[in-house]
Amino acid sequence: MASTDLLLNRVLRRHMMEELSANLLAQAGLAAAPLDAGTFARRSPLLAERAAALGKAASCRLTLIGADGTVLADSSLPDERVPSLENHRDRPEVRATLARGKGVSIRRSSTVGEDELYAAVRVDGAGGPAGVVRLALPLTQVEKRIGRIRRSLAAVTLGLLPAALLASLWLSRSLSRPLEDIRATAERLASGDFSARVRDLPSDEHRQLALTLNEMASRIQENLGRLERLEKMRKDFVANVSHELRTPLSAVKAYAETLASGGPEDPRGRAEFTREIEKNADRMARLVDDLLALSEIESGGRPPAKEPVSLMRVAAEAAAALKPLAERKRIALRVEPFPDMPELSVDRSQVKQVLTNLLDNAVKHTPEAGTVRVWAAVEPGHAAVFVQDTGCGIPAEHLPRIFERFYRVDKSRSREMGGTGLGLAIVKHIVEAHGGTVAAECPPGQGSTFRFTLPLPS
Repeated sequence: MASTDLLLNRVLRRHMMEELSANLLAQAGLAAAPLDAGTFARRSPLLAERAAALGKAASCRLTLIGADGTVLADSSLPDERVPSLENHRDRPEVRATLARGKGVSIRRSSTVGEDELYAAVRVDGAGGPAGVVRLALPLTQVEKRIGRIRRSLAAVTLGLLPAALLASLWLSRSLSRPLEDIRATAERLASGDFSARVRDLPSDEHRQLALTLNEMASRIQENLGRLERLEKMRKDFVANVSHELRTPLSAVKAYAETLASGGPEDPRGRAEFTREIEKNADRMARLVDDLLALSEIESGGRPPAKEPVSLMRVAAEAAAALKPLAERKRIALRVEPFPDMPELSVDRSQVKQVLTNLLDNAVKHTPEAGTVRVWAAVEPGHAAVFVQDTGCGIPAEHLPRIFERFYRVDKSRSREMGGTGLGLAIVKHIVEAHGGTVAAECPPGQGSTFRFTLPLPS
């Protein structure tokens, strides 16, 4: 009976260790997937938080180890204890991982004082190994599972030994079957297939592990999608900036080369060339200024410096700045009374920029002898400001995109008027930074009306 018990214990232990080792390796690969060489550059509180989050998601102790064996973070320890840990380069699983890409070992942890199963994978950089991601699982979990099986077979007599052996093998396989599905899913995720999920959720103690694996995969897939969208936005932005700068830069270069090679002999022609160079240089300067302003607002580097402000007074100042342009086109630029409008807590210069951009846009797109009006009204919870023109309007299919960077309804006409394509994007970001909204309405044949809101004082 003792030999049977010993044989059964050995078979179960070996089977459990094989399954858990494979599963732990797959989980370590999944935890390492979003990391890169920069992760292992140095210790930091942010790295400790990241290790804790990854360890919690994997339901295991997680350790981040540099290529030189220095422990950078451990999810089971406070961050202040990590610098005192001894170098891990000679740990068997770390040594094997640095040499072959992955490693497994079973030993007693001098850090936590428990026998643990270790599984580790290597993260490589451009110049070779950058670090190691290691997971650890206490062997007490394996012992508990083996103990349950042994208790269920304690009543089997010596005469039922063959049946008992068959039953134990069946029970072992039934316990490991959920791990097979979890392991297969984890391996697919580790190989880069982030659509993989554990479809048949087990009903035993493996259920939480399967749910955690599915949740981790969903988060990684979502983060990758967000990164892809950001990368596309970055590429589009670079392409748009390059395109916007190329035209005036080419013009400046052409006029400058002509002047350098002699150019027109008459002073009037040379003056015309000089004016064109100045005009295109101004256009590039406006574009750079708008890019810097937009970048500062988007990054949060310039939060609104709020103070009590008279909205009508700011509107009058913005209109006064646009008055010379309006007079040249014989456009009536009117700021109507703002009845019952209290002072608002806003950034004066930013709100003035919003009104200036909208009025500049309206005046430029309104034909001669037209009208541009500004008025405001108190609505529940906010002040609504309206800028209306009698221009040609905006086709309905363009309205959803007019607040995008560099989006133009009529590209050639907008550039001729000196627009950078960033004015409305700046308007949108400033208004939203104040907790408001902005939109445009363009009924056919009735020009355009831009409406933005700002919160009323509480």
